[in-house]
Amino acid sequence: MQYSPTIFAKAFCEVLLKTPESQYNELCNNFTSVLKKHGAIKDSNKIFNEIKKNIASKENISIIKIETARELSKPLIDKVKNSFNKNSDVTFKINKKLIAGIKITINDELSIDSSLQNRLKCLK
Repeated sequence: MQYSPTIFAKAFCEVLLKTPESQYNELCNNFTSVLKKHGAIKDSNKIFNEIKKNIASKENISIIKIETARELSKPLIDKVKNSFNKNSDVTFKINKKLIAGIKITINDELSIDSSLQNRLKCLK
């Protein structure tokens, strides 16, 4: 039976909460073995993203993904990061398909898309 990335992530997080920090390496090695056994290594990126979301939710941390068409300057990155609260995990990604503008996704739920790509799509 194939389990979803969400199931693997929930199981890992439940065990993580009960595991002393000194045994985290062993936990990660065992978890990797379980993923291999179930043929889920190919889904490891999805699984780890789900783990990150689970931990962020428990810790009351917002996961914020910011996509721009071009690389932002360091001062602008700092300014954007500081516009969110301290309990935010802010990541930046260059997405040339946006053409221009910015796309902000918060906790994979709320999305603010003011990219040129989105504006052109709205015109159709």
